[in-house]
Amino acid sequence: MTQVTLNNVPKKTERLASMLGNNGKDVSFIPASLEIEVYDWDAVTNKELTELRKIVPKVDQHYRFRKEVVRDWLAWFKVSQEALFLHGPTGSGKSSFMKQICARLGIPLFQMTFSNDTELAEVFGHYVLGANGETVFRYGPASLAAKYGCPVMFDEIGRGNPSTVVGLNGLFDEGAPFVITGNGETVVPEQGFRIVVTDNTNLAGDESGSYSTAMVQDKSIVDRVGMVIQVGYPAEEERELLSELLNELAPDDKALLYWFDQEGLQVSTAAGVRKGTAVSRDDFIEGILQVRDMIRKQSRDCGNQDANALERTMSVRTLKRWMSYCIAFIGAPNMGQSALHYAVERALTGTCTPSTKIAIHAMVKSVFGVSETLK
Repeated sequence: MTQVTLNNVPKKTERLASMLGNNGKDVSFIPASLEIEVYDWDAVTNKELTELRKIVPKVDQHYRFRKEVVRDWLAWFKVSQEALFLHGPTGSGKSSFMKQICARLGIPLFQMTFSNDTELAEVFGHYVLGANGETVFRYGPASLAAKYGCPVMFDEIGRGNPSTVVGLNGLFDEGAPFVITGNGETVVPEQGFRIVVTDNTNLAGDESGSYSTAMVQDKSIVDRVGMVIQVGYPAEEERELLSELLNELAPDDKALLYWFDQEGLQVSTAAGVRKGTAVSRDDFIEGILQVRDMIRKQSRDCGNQDANALERTMSVRTLKRWMSYCIAFIGAPNMGQSALHYAVERALTGTCTPSTKIAIHAMVKSVFGVSETLK
């Protein structure tokens, strides 16, 4: 393997607040003037480094960082060489957070997703049949990340077989050399090598019944996690996200208000019930968020232990889908159907149990006053 590493890439400094975007100034415990090093890929001409640049995640302009997650990540990034563990309900933004941090910093990110069938050879490397029929060794994401001095992220690590996951103990030992069993090579991790793991559970199993493939992991691997960050669903960040998304998808007020009128929307506001063309963009978003809150409150993913709790929830990604599909199906009222209900079925309830589907559509009706079929 080449000696070229991420450390050969020039760096420049930027203010953390600027890097995080619109809400970067509001990061508890972190001064807005704090500077952080960012990799300057525009100054790179080396061919192999240019190839490495391809796995730098793309910046999502709609992503909104949460101050409490940034605060904890920064503490880990500055003082710890141990693994970072992000856990939380499905679609809460665990992997997205790390991807967008790397995107802003210009850091290549190696990734793989664990399952019960994942083997250590996939993590570290194994022999495969090459193009010319000869046997060649293919390095796994952990070995490549260590060699290049980049982070590696293991998603859904709680789904991994505990007897396999415990085999990562040596890898988790704060940058210590490790041996690739497949070819006997000793790898000394370059500076910048870090491990990030994500899961829906905290690796102690799943009591909610929402993640049936999650397993209890060995205490020896859990003890090697240096920082644990619980990533719940955002609150006000989602409002801002939906506002931007709606402005992008439906910039024309006339088309939007025509849909509100045809759909027969009714939204309760502090100023009273608004109907049809009297419903503003903000009113519509507020209604969407009210449905979101109702679903999450009754969802197992969000801690509801009731026997009749919903087996699905309104994740961030599902919320974005619903908003997007509403606009895509804006002409549904012309066919006698509600775009709101039609969109939420395509975004969420189409994969729910019958009882959950009925409950969620009832929530939509209670907030917006619209049935699935329009009169």
